[in-house]
Amino acid sequence: SLDRVARAGIAEVAEAVPDAVGESIVRRVRAEVWGREMPDAPHIPAGAGFAAVSLGFLGEDAVTSYETGPWTRLTTRRGHILVKRRAWTLSR
Repeated sequence: SLDRVARAGIAEVAEAVPDAVGESIVRRVRAEVWGREMPDAPHIPAGAGFAAVSLGFLGEDAVTSYETGPWTRLTTRRGHILVKRRAWTLSR
């Protein structure tokens, strides 16, 4: 679920980034963690879960996914998250 992926990513970033570290390392860790595809929805980056949790969009209601072109919109009663999917390649 988005919530599970977001909370695991938050913990991973916190563990990987010490208190006094350079900004470039922080950016790299965040990009690596939040750019990963979700296990149960490979076309959605984990950052979408982080955004949904951070903005308070997750609750008991279901998350509905809509797609058009390279865009995916995740919708709950509390709000929407819009993410651009990675381009399809033969390596997938």
